[in-house]
Amino acid sequence: MKLLGNFLLASSLLLVSVLLLVSVLLLVSIQGSSGNTGDPVLNAMVDEMQRSKSDLRFETHPAPYFAAYFIKEVDEVSITSCLGSPADIERSKTRTVLPDIRLGDYDLDSSNPILSRQNSADQIGVDDDYTAIRRRLWLHTDRDYKFAVRTLEWKKAFLETNNVPDRLPDLTREEPVVKINEKLPLSADEKALAKEVEKLSKVFASFPDLQKSKVTMVVRSNTIWHVNSEGGRVRDSEKKCFLKFYGTAQAEDGMPIDDYQVISARAPGDLPPLAEKLEIAGKFAEEISAIRKAKKAEDYCGPVLFKGQGAAEFLGQILAPNLGFAEDYIGDESFRNPLKNTLGRKLLPDHMSLHDNPGLESFAGQTIVGGYRFDDEGMPGQKITLIENGRLKDFCRSRIPTRHARKSNGHSVGGHGIWNVLELTSTRPLSPERLQKRMKEVAKDAGLDYILVIEKLNDDYQLHEYPSTEMKKAYYFTLHTRASPRIPSLPTASI
Repeated sequence: MKLLGNFLLASSLLLVSVLLLVSVLLLVSIQGSSGNTGDPVLNAMVDEMQRSKSDLRFETHPAPYFAAYFIKEVDEVSITSCLGSPADIERSKTRTVLPDIRLGDYDLDSSNPILSRQNSADQIGVDDDYTAIRRRLWLHTDRDYKFAVRTLEWKKAFLETNNVPDRLPDLTREEPVVKINEKLPLSADEKALAKEVEKLSKVFASFPDLQKSKVTMVVRSNTIWHVNSEGGRVRDSEKKCFLKFYGTAQAEDGMPIDDYQVISARAPGDLPPLAEKLEIAGKFAEEISAIRKAKKAEDYCGPVLFKGQGAAEFLGQILAPNLGFAEDYIGDESFRNPLKNTLGRKLLPDHMSLHDNPGLESFAGQTIVGGYRFDDEGMPGQKITLIENGRLKDFCRSRIPTRHARKSNGHSVGGHGIWNVLELTSTRPLSPERLQKRMKEVAKDAGLDYILVIEKLNDDYQLHEYPSTEMKKAYYFTLHTRASPRIPSLPTASI
C-alpha cells in the first residue's frame, strides 16, 4: 500500500510537472520574442510580426515577403458650447490598425495601389492588453493574407494577357528605421476649459442675425506605432489643440451662409489669451453678419488676387493634390495624375518655389500642427522641394516606386505619396503698398476699376485624423464659393 501511495504521489508530481511545462511553453508562445519593451502595443506588434514571418501561409502559397502594422491611437477631449450654455464635454479614445501584407517579392507583389489601404483600416481595443492586441492583429493579418493571395494571382494573370511596358517594381527597398519616442498622455483641465468655451460661445448671443453658432475646443494626443518585417520599429507621439468657431446665417435673398475659423496650438496654454480669443470670436461673428447684409455680387470676368487663407486653400485644393500620386497602376486607372510625367514644366512664376516640410512646427509665429515626424510607413518625413523657380522638380513619394525615383521621401498616407505642409516662397515679394499699386495697374489693363480679391475659401475643418474607420473612402469636392463686395480703398470681393 505504501508503494502504491508512492506511485500515486510520483504520478501526481509528474502530472503537475507536465502541466507546468505546458503552461511555460504556452506563456513563451504568447509572449514571443519582443524583448519586453514595456509597451504592450509594441510588444504585441513585434511578436505577431515574428509569427507572421515564420508561420503564415496557406496551402501552396508562400509566407509574406513583407508585412507591416501601423496603429494610431487618438486620445482626445472635445468641449462644445452654444450661446454660453453649459459645455458638453466628450472624452474619446480610439485605436486604428492598418495592416500591409504582401506576397511575392519587391519586383512583383500582391499590392494593388488603385485600392487605398484605408479600406483595410479597422478598430482595435484601447486597453493595453497584450493578448487581446495580438489576437486582433492575427485576425487582420489572416484576412489580409487571404486577400493578398487572390490579388497576386489576379495580377500575374493580368500581366500574362496584357502588355505593360517598362513595368516598375512594386516596393522600394529602404533601410529599417528604429526610433522609440516617449508616449505622451492626454492632459487637459476640462472644467477650466469648459468655462472658457462657454464665455467664448456667449459672444455670439449678441448677434441675433446668426441662425446657428457654436464654439468647440479639442485637446488631442496622438500616438503611432509602426512595425515591419524588415526590422523597422517606430513609436511617436504628438499633442494638438484646436479652437473652432462656427456660425451660420441667411442672406436676404435666401442664400445660406456658413463659416468656420480655427486656431491651433500644441496645448491649450499655447493658445492666445482669453481677451484675444474673445476679440477673435467677436470679429468672426461680425463678418458673418456683414456678409448676410451685403449686396449680391455682380457677374465678374477679370483678374483675381488670392490672399491670406484664400491663397493657401486655393493652392491646397487646386495644385497640391497633383503633387503626389505619381505612381503607375496596373489595371484600370481610376485616377491619373496629369502632372506625373511633366517634371521640369513651368507651373508657377519663376520667382516662386514650393516646398513640403512635414516637420515644420511653426511659421511666422503660428503653430503648425498638421505635420509629422514619421509617415504611415514608418519613414522619417523629409523636407522636399516640389517646385523650384517655378518648375516642377519632385513629387511627394511613398514606398511605391515612380518613374522619377526609387526611394521614399517620407510622404506616405495610405500607401501613396501625398502632400502635407506646403511652404510657398518668393524671391520677389511685394510690400502691401506695391501690391496695391500693382492691383490698380492690372485692373486698369483689364478695363475695370477693381479686381476680385479672394480672402477666404470654404473649408469646414473637420479635423479628422488619418487613418480613421469613419473615412473609409476619400471624396474630392469642387470649390464652393460665395462672393460679396467690400468697401476698402480699392473695391474688392471676398469669398
